Amino acid sequence: MVGLNITAGVLSWFQVTATEITAQHHVIATGETQRGNQYPLPHANFRIGDIVQAGADAVIYSDKQGQVVRLERTGQTALLFATHDATPDGQPRIVPWELGIDQRRSSRVLKRIGFALSVCAAVLYLKGLPFGAFHSPLAN
Repeated sequence: MVGLNITAGVLSWFQVTATEITAQHHVIATGETQRGNQYPLPHANFRIGDIVQAGADAVIYSDKQGQVVRLERTGQTALLFATHDATPDGQPRIVPWELGIDQRRSSRVLKRIGFALSVCAAVLYLKGLPFGAFHSPLAN
């Protein structure tokens, strides 16, 4: 279970297996659990750090190699951030781990471990990605 979130009385998360990511939604008031979209991703269970929903047919995930990737239901991917592009040689690597997205699903925010947050913000700005503020997982 990854990407646990609660919005408007619906508890949501992603099941990650060796072949895919599957969205799950649990309506607290009724106790009903629904299976959502599936996103094909080989070896997802070994790769994923965190996942957020990014619209009806896409998710954004961080992986254990320091990348942030948009994944469509079709399996198409787009690299949004890569550690090797954002970290000067000889410096500690930026490792985005926890992801968040604002309620309009337009801002991508990162919480990362072991390096100045301002560096991540600068990288997102230079890559042309909209972003809000860095946040705590408790801020969801």
